[in-house]
Amino acid sequence: MGMQNVNKCRLYGNVIVWLLNVHACQGTADVPIRPPDRWETEEVDPAGRLRKFIHILLTNRVDILSYGCPVGTLTTELAKLRHSALAQADTLFVLFRTWLRDQFVLLGHEE
Repeated sequence: MGMQNVNKCRLYGNVIVWLLNVHACQGTADVPIRPPDRWETEEVDPAGRLRKFIHILLTNRVDILSYGCPVGTLTTELAKLRHSALAQADTLFVLFRTWLRDQFVLLGHEE
């Protein structure tokens, strides 16, 4: 396996491990999937939280540009397999979109 494939597997593996942890700890009818608490506590204001999110994207930009969005790829692969975890993977997109929207609303940008 080439180094590029090893890096791709590592990136996807990290997303899968995170997804499995989320699924194990949350995602039941009683506990919806939500961002980790530290997303809200490490930065006191929404602008800081958005900067932190952008920093994460920039830190991972080479892998994202090389291999694509790990959540998107994971969702695609789970869909091909008709895997039972597909719903939880789809939830990750909603998680990020909702969290980002909430940060902009807190900054005064309703629409």
